[in-house]
Amino acid sequence: MVRPYAFLSEVYFKTKDYDKSLYYAERSYELETNKNANTQTDNISHIQATNLLSKIYSMRKDYKKTHNFLNEYNTVSLKYTEASTLRKIADMQSMFKFEQEINLQKLRQKKDKEIATQQLRNEKTLEMLSSLDLFCYYYC
Repeated sequence: MVRPYAFLSEVYFKTKDYDKSLYYAERSYELETNKNANTQTDNISHIQATNLLSKIYSMRKDYKKTHNFLNEYNTVSLKYTEASTLRKIADMQSMFKFEQEINLQKLRQKKDKEIATQQLRNEKTLEMLSSLDLFCYYYC
């Protein structure tokens, strides 16, 4: 219910029903912050709720709560952005490593093919030399 409450809070805020917006933002915030350690957090809803709560309390001139929620909003959104950036970097590193492995595998296959081709040439050369030796043995 964290995300639906955050969404409803946003809708009510946009329709200027600030009391309902506050109610749903507080519910979303409470549900998100009262989760136990094993429960996955919903950073987007947390960011939405703290942002709306700071705006609503600012309109109500409760600047202490405004300041607290604005600080929390900044902290949570920064952590979310950093985590997202780290995830993207890790994905890019994985992709780069995968591409390197593919390129290395292609290079090995090319080298193996070259070696096989050279071995085939060597075998043909040996066969010709053997045939030449036999020819010379009988006719020279």
